[in-house]
Amino acid sequence: MPPSTQTFGKTEEMSQVNETAPAPRMTRDVYMYRLKAPTSRRSFFRFCALFGALVILTITLVIVRATAYSPTAAVRDYFSALEGRNATALWPIVDPHDGMPDPARSTFAAMLKDSGYTPPSNLTVQSSNANDNQATVTASYQVGSTSRTDVFNLQRDGARLDRVFRPWHITNPTTQLYVNWSYPDAVLAAGQATQSTVGFGQGAPAFELFPGQYTIAIADNPLYTATATAAAPAGDVPLQLQPALKPTVQPEVEKQVAALIAKCTTLLNDAAHGCPYQTNETQSVTATSVAWTINVQPQFAVGFSEGGSGVVVTTTQQGEATPVITYRDSNNVINTLDGQQVSFSVDGSVTAPGGAVTYAYGVGE
Repeated sequence: MPPSTQTFGKTEEMSQVNETAPAPRMTRDVYMYRLKAPTSRRSFFRFCALFGALVILTITLVIVRATAYSPTAAVRDYFSALEGRNATALWPIVDPHDGMPDPARSTFAAMLKDSGYTPPSNLTVQSSNANDNQATVTASYQVGSTSRTDVFNLQRDGARLDRVFRPWHITNPTTQLYVNWSYPDAVLAAGQATQSTVGFGQGAPAFELFPGQYTIAIADNPLYTATATAAAPAGDVPLQLQPALKPTVQPEVEKQVAALIAKCTTLLNDAAHGCPYQTNETQSVTATSVAWTINVQPQFAVGFSEGGSGVVVTTTQQGEATPVITYRDSNNVINTLDGQQVSFSVDGSVTAPGGAVTYAYGVGE
């Protein structure tokens, strides 16, 4: 056989051998590697995605807690509720456990809505310090034309399963306003009578009020009024309220004093009728009548008692009166007796039962 033929034959034979030879066998380790490699990469990617989501969620919760559920946020919400005159938004911050009785809540809510209340403005938080569940926030704000700085104490609510965040609430939301007013009338703050407490040695009632400016006045009284004054709660600085008689009181008292003096000029039993001038000479004889002559009319002033108990009449110049007594002697003969001149005053009190100005001689003098 020629060489070329033999070579071709061997080549063909080798080719047949290669075509019929079995492929290399894949081992179990190689198969498992190829099978598991994509699954492991997917698990790793899933883990990274989950971890990233947890990190983002944690950062979000931290940011929300630091901004919306922080002591500073509670103070800002507190002032925002005051500026908006929104009592509903105020209670969760200052009274989260409903400890304030409803009458007090209604009173404060009416104050915020009243035109006599001016909310604070221009809040600036200067510092905030938190220690576990306690915190203090120092803040400055504007009340009218005055700048004030207060330190607010805050308490964080206890942990509960039904909420993620624990709100803060202010434990000292009100400030005392002392008012020097010793009369029995109710003092009004923004049109509302507030419950007073004894002041710390001030001798004046103190009212617990939210920050802001209030129109302070007294309840309507038929005898006097007090000039309405704008004031803000400022701790131990008392507000002076000065009473002033209503213009109708003095003329009415003068009329009633004159009527009493005139009535007593012919009353025999003057003491029993509460007359300002009296004589004992009618007791030494069998008096049948008496006629007084007013020689000098008394002068008096209507004003306020020193102790602040009410309105009084104070004699500034005594009156003078002389009686002429008619009597029957032992012979049943009518005679007259010129009595001695007496001085008298008209000190007394002025009240207003049922709203009517009423003078009473000798009462409360």
